Amino acid sequence: MIPASESLTLPSGSGSLWLRDLKRLVNADASAQSPPPSAAPIRLLYLDDELDLAALVTDTLKAAGMPFTLAAASHRSDFEHNLNVGAFDVVLCDLTVPGLTGLAAMDLVRRAHPHLPVIVLTGSGSEELAVDAMKRGAFDYVLKRPEQLRRLPFAIREAVEKARLEAQLAQAREGVQASEQLYRSLVEAQPQRVFRKDREGRFIFGNQKWCETLGKLPEAFLGKTDFDFYPKHLAEKYRADDQRVLDTGQFTDTVEAHTTPSGARMYVHVVKTPLRDAQGKVIGVQGIFWDETERWQAEAALRESEERFSSFMAHSPAVAWIKDEAGRYLYVNSLFERVFQRRLAELQGKDDFALWPHDVAKQLRDHDLTVLRTSKSLEIQETVPTPDEQPHQWWVFKFPFEDRQGRRFVGGMAVDITEQKRAETRFRDLLESAPDALVITNRQGEVVLVNAQTEALFGYTRQELIGQPVERLVPERLRVEHARYRADYITAPQRRPMGIGMEVAGLRKDGTEFPAEVALSPLAAEEGLLVSAVIRDLTERKKGEAQRLALERKLQDVQKLESLGVLAGGIAHDFNNLLTAIIGNAGLAAMETPEESSIQHFLTNIEQVSLQASALCNQMLAYAGRGQITARRLNLNRLIDEMTHLLQISISKKCVLKFHLTEGLPAVVADSAQVRQIIFNLVMNASEAIGDKSRVVSISTGMMRADRVYLAETYLSPDLPAGDYVYVEISDTGCGMNVETRAKVFDPFFTTKFKGRGLGLAAVLGIVRRHRGAIKVYSELGRGTTFKFLLPCAEGPAEEGAEAAPSLAAWKGAGTVLVVDDEETVRSAVAQQVEAFGFTVLLAADGREAVETYRSRAGEIVAVLLDMTMPHLSGIEAFREMRRIKADAQVILMSGYNEEDATSEFAGKGLAGFLHKPFKPSELREKLHALLPGAGQ
Repeated sequence: MIPASESLTLPSGSGSLWLRDLKRLVNADASAQSPPPSAAPIRLLYLDDELDLAALVTDTLKAAGMPFTLAAASHRSDFEHNLNVGAFDVVLCDLTVPGLTGLAAMDLVRRAHPHLPVIVLTGSGSEELAVDAMKRGAFDYVLKRPEQLRRLPFAIREAVEKARLEAQLAQAREGVQASEQLYRSLVEAQPQRVFRKDREGRFIFGNQKWCETLGKLPEAFLGKTDFDFYPKHLAEKYRADDQRVLDTGQFTDTVEAHTTPSGARMYVHVVKTPLRDAQGKVIGVQGIFWDETERWQAEAALRESEERFSSFMAHSPAVAWIKDEAGRYLYVNSLFERVFQRRLAELQGKDDFALWPHDVAKQLRDHDLTVLRTSKSLEIQETVPTPDEQPHQWWVFKFPFEDRQGRRFVGGMAVDITEQKRAETRFRDLLESAPDALVITNRQGEVVLVNAQTEALFGYTRQELIGQPVERLVPERLRVEHARYRADYITAPQRRPMGIGMEVAGLRKDGTEFPAEVALSPLAAEEGLLVSAVIRDLTERKKGEAQRLALERKLQDVQKLESLGVLAGGIAHDFNNLLTAIIGNAGLAAMETPEESSIQHFLTNIEQVSLQASALCNQMLAYAGRGQITARRLNLNRLIDEMTHLLQISISKKCVLKFHLTEGLPAVVADSAQVRQIIFNLVMNASEAIGDKSRVVSISTGMMRADRVYLAETYLSPDLPAGDYVYVEISDTGCGMNVETRAKVFDPFFTTKFKGRGLGLAAVLGIVRRHRGAIKVYSELGRGTTFKFLLPCAEGPAEEGAEAAPSLAAWKGAGTVLVVDDEETVRSAVAQQVEAFGFTVLLAADGREAVETYRSRAGEIVAVLLDMTMPHLSGIEAFREMRRIKADAQVILMSGYNEEDATSEFAGKGLAGFLHKPFKPSELREKLHALLPGAGQ
């Protein structure tokens, strides 16, 4: 006999590895399916020539928690001896034993102990052999397979129970002759449900347990059939099972699903046997069944658990394995097989040294031993090559566990992190090459990582920053507020892109500060929450923005000047037309009035006032950069000398005028009258700024090389080229200007003087712009002001003053002149002047009429005075048509716009001359004389 507390020593052999795997699978689920323990040990006799399988049976029953004793026999003699001397509850019998077949062994059992149950246990049986065994009286037939061995404890329990029932039934049969009541008492005492049916399927008996199952009293179901209590499909099945017993006279033993009349679902073990009369004729069916719902549920749960485990491991993103204490592989999942291209069958029983290079295997084994030695799980990185012989980095989790026998194992799961490591390397490279500084801090605000840009930006080395509070990089005045903001961010971290937050200040190691913006991102790491801060130095951007804003302001000023220039040009044009008529009529009146007449004085006043009004128009055009320019090479020192007397008598008596003129200045190409206006306006502005105190106004000249940076800081010079410039600088020691006044100093009609008109400095700016120059203002409140204007240097010496033209008062012309103007007053005034000079006049009110007149009388017209802007056909359009009619048509253009703008479209087309409105009769006479010198007398 082998006590249940002991285990057999398994012999080595070709089948031992399979047997150990079989034991592992059986023992893994034995506890989930174990039957309730018996009060006394079950006595087992086991016939098998493989004693190692007997040990497997022992382990299976022990794992199920069943108390038992076991006598093992491998030969016929041992088996017969045990049958004769021992008392057993169940015989476990292999069908193939040397010297004794399983069927013969069953015959020996039947002869010695007719009621001793036999369970056939074999690994090589067939269906025919199983049928023969069952016919010989075998209680059950169990194959040596995992799914069969798991139910062996239940089969033994059922066999013992059946044997006990059979013994009781035998006793009952013996007492039937004495008393039927004794039989009924025995049946009623059973925990199983017992019922009887006649051949028609009508219930004729049911014990108390059966009545409880139906929920009926005996009189309520006797004479009824299954169709009265169960659904049709179940009733039909039960009737078919009954009919099989009636037809064959054989018992049936099944486990099946059952639904009670109340609708409860359960699993029952049903044994149906035929009822016979005294002559042995089958007269009905007797059934015994008991509830096995819990066992079936446990088995179903086990199957589901196995399926879930298999499914989980099949779909796991990690390779997984199990090794024994010696490092031999027992299990790998499907991903392990695919990755390393090795099947479980070829891995089982092998260790790492049989699979990998020695250095790799030693690494793996050392980590396994650490897990076994410490009995703790381990997270580690391991390098293991794949079949492509490339080393792969793996994140590995290893853990220890034991089975019920106390054997120790190492389980493991691994994820390939090779690409992650490569990505980390690329990330580090990218991090180091990033254009912005990166600082990563922990929850406590300590620096844990910086990049090369951080070192360059702040001037610290990595060693100086790692582990230090991040506030070291913040100016001291902002550190308390920064720490509070950082604490708030940690409580609710979220990504904040660059440019979203407010501008901050950074502190370099040398103590200098710089403007910066920061992007924040929370990072999840093993050590907890980290915060990534990308820091961008805004110093250059600030400079660029300042330059851009300055350029935009200049552009806005230019656009404002352009808009106002259009307005001023339109006003000046219309106003000059009126002045042309006024001056022309005044001149005609003066020509017709004797010189000694008192009327000449009034006519002279009319002409002077009209010329002053014209000067005001020219000043508006000068502000807009469209004033009349007669450019020639000038020496600014000589021009200032010529103005000295005028300036001295014009400024305040309390001003002292000082000159600092650099000798040898290059010439500039400019209009002398407009440059005089610049100097005069600036000197007068300086004189008025001084007020009643005795101060100094200085006029300086010189030459300088101005680069793009210097020119960018001047007014209205975004596109001036770098080069040599002559400058005139006018300074005063007066009250100076504040920032607001400096910003508006060149605005038209802005003035701080009680009598100022507000066009003086605006006109200066327009004239400088017209001459492709620049102007710069230096001023501080209480410290005076300096205006410095620059004009580009010209090649060649300055031109001498022009000789005075001879008087043409007596000159008379001859021929026909066509006067074209859409303004009646201008047309009439000019016509009268032309007639006064001796010419015949033809008139046209617009361009179309002018062309028709010229076409019909081109042979007699010697000159055309043509307005610029007219309806129907403009001046340029009328001019083109006239030149088509007569290629040498002599046309003098008249316009209130300046000559450069007005004649730009006539360039290269043979325009004979230009008269700027308003003009005096003498100027008209000069133009006609210059055009037609031979027409006079």
